[in-house]
Amino acid sequence: MTRRNTKKNASLTTHMPLHRKEQLMKLAELQRAGQGASEYVYENLIIPHLEQIEAETKIRQKIFSLTEI
Repeated sequence: MTRRNTKKNASLTTHMPLHRKEQLMKLAELQRAGQGASEYVYENLIIPHLEQIEAETKIRQKIFSLTEI
């Protein structure tokens, strides 16, 4: 048996959710503009995630009375 060859022009983003496609397009634009990929990932993916975790932690602390209100 031979392995099936993949199409060279097939888009990798065909089956991705729209918001992921948009993130990848923005990343590509910023790389072309000279901004590093790591800076983009940090500013747009990591920081919002950390902020979300911080907010969830504050809510849990209030629920379980771990901090003063």
